Amino acid sequence: MDIKTLKLKASENRLKVLEKVAEVGRGHLGGTFSCIEILTCLYYEILNLDLIKLNSNDRDRVLIGKGHACLGLYNIFFDLGLLSLEKLDEFGTNSHSLGPQLNYKNLGIETNTGSLGHAIGLSCGLALAARLNKKNYKVFSLVGDAECDEGSIWESVLFASQNKINNICVIVDRNWLSVTKKIDRLDEVSPLENRFKSYGWETIIIDGHNCEEIIKALKTKSTKPIAIIADTIKGKGVSFMESGIKWHHSIPTKNEYLNARSELENQILKNKL
Repeated sequence: MDIKTLKLKASENRLKVLEKVAEVGRGHLGGTFSCIEILTCLYYEILNLDLIKLNSNDRDRVLIGKGHACLGLYNIFFDLGLLSLEKLDEFGTNSHSLGPQLNYKNLGIETNTGSLGHAIGLSCGLALAARLNKKNYKVFSLVGDAECDEGSIWESVLFASQNKINNICVIVDRNWLSVTKKIDRLDEVSPLENRFKSYGWETIIIDGHNCEEIIKALKTKSTKPIAIIADTIKGKGVSFMESGIKWHHSIPTKNEYLNARSELENQILKNKL
């Protein structure tokens, strides 16, 4: 898929996320908008969808720590035929299998989410299993930057390096916001990229909204585990939501929704030109 089409897919997904959140009165706009391009490039350009649809043991695995960004993934799954419209419409209805966090009962989802800090550890286990079972699949793990405060993250990062696991790729959605506060660069004990490097990982810093950079990074090959630090903007695409703490889980008012929809529709038109 060409870059122009990927950008269009991303902008259309943002609008779908906004509309669903406004419709059902729940969801996480900010952190979903920040990783839309990452998910778009991963699923439309990198993964073998046929193997995922067959639930093949040879499929690449994707584990997501920040499962509250699930709605962006659900829209992609629907577009790619991994999720039915009937199932997608269950979002926001207290569905037992399609809720505000990911559930492994749905095709393409490897594990349940909700508790942060486990995605990289689980990914290490799956990646090591591939080596033991002589499989060639790769494991991708998408986590948030605030999530990286969890100690289990760094235990897993060390484990991957010690065991020379080179079929794992961690993508950190670095949008510089947690649920309640901004992440101050000056207060960091050490930047994320330095921490991953010190643990022996191949580390790449990219613009997490630039599809060319994302794809190039995701295709990187190395003898080391790979960490992609994707600098993003929480609430990307809607001017009054961008980098706003409020929009981790706030639901827009009618006027906010209309203004946000107008901005996103304009971006779709721009990407179609």
